[in-house]
Amino acid sequence: MRTFFKNGSALIWLTALATGLSFLMIGALLVLVMVNGLGIFWPEPLEEFTLKDGSKVLGEVWEVEEASATSATGKRLRLKIGNRDFYGLDFRWIETENITARSQPATAFVLERQAWGNAFGYLTALQVGDEIKANGAEETALRLPEYLAQAHALRAQISTLEKERLGELNYKIEQRRFALKSAEQAGGARQKLEAEIAGLQADYHKLESELERLRARGLAFEATFQTVDERAKTLPLLEIVRAYQPNTLSWRAKVSLYASRLWEFLSAEPREANTEGGVLPPIFGTVLMVMLMSLIVVPFGVLAAIYIREYAQQGPFVRLVRIAVNNLAGVPSIVFGIFGLGFFIYTIGGTIDQLFYSNMLPTPTYGTGGILW
Repeated sequence: MRTFFKNGSALIWLTALATGLSFLMIGALLVLVMVNGLGIFWPEPLEEFTLKDGSKVLGEVWEVEEASATSATGKRLRLKIGNRDFYGLDFRWIETENITARSQPATAFVLERQAWGNAFGYLTALQVGDEIKANGAEETALRLPEYLAQAHALRAQISTLEKERLGELNYKIEQRRFALKSAEQAGGARQKLEAEIAGLQADYHKLESELERLRARGLAFEATFQTVDERAKTLPLLEIVRAYQPNTLSWRAKVSLYASRLWEFLSAEPREANTEGGVLPPIFGTVLMVMLMSLIVVPFGVLAAIYIREYAQQGPFVRLVRIAVNNLAGVPSIVFGIFGLGFFIYTIGGTIDQLFYSNMLPTPTYGTGGILW
């Protein structure tokens, strides 16, 4: 045993134990994040509560907690009630002692929308333009997938037209305008550029007309929505991302819906001020930034470290570099971020724009935020 302590084996085992415990804690933290984070995509049942005052509440039970000491049962429920456009809030607390009846209606719908968050309630009718396609909860639920798929196809066409074709034309028009500005400054001919701009603008107006036509077709698909307290509203199917009846879903359907919502979160763009939709742009930006850092910063950093540690002679310059490295380790990164904003974007980027892209000002080229800076 004395040899075990003298040759350092005890410290080796202690270090190994500490490393193992660290890995276990990291793993437990990852599991905790995954359980609490990934569980948000699982479809929860919708429950309808009848209260003592005769009012009704429909929502998902998110939390059960001990209520105040004056409560007879000592418990209350935190419900996600949705319908932000009706109630102005997403959640509500109710005391369990105020509940007189509780059920899970099969006809209740969850509507995931482009704006205003989820809608919880009932669909009573379906129409396209002035023509009623379905009437009543059962018939509407039966025919909704067909017309929702048509509305989604139109929304995909609208998105392609807006982001790709119109965006490309707008970019070409702006490039011609900048070229025209340069030609004016240089005293060059402008008739050809003006003719090109006129032709591109004519194409742009045609696409705008097509876009309005597609939007009118899409807005013709409507569903009549009713809350549990009998407030009614007409919802365009274009605004509905996903519609399902959680209380009638089979286990397989729930797994499929869970996978669909998780994939949307990873692959779609955010919407409604980044409170809904996916996180693809931040993921893409992070991966691209890590790749650029790996290709550019790591080689220079490693070479600089080897040079300063092994080859550089001690002197004022090396001491200055070491002071800078210590500052990097000790100063919060937000401070350097503010410095980078002022120096790289406004100073370097702004100077580049003034020298080489003056014809495009006031629209910045390098004097704005970007992955390079």
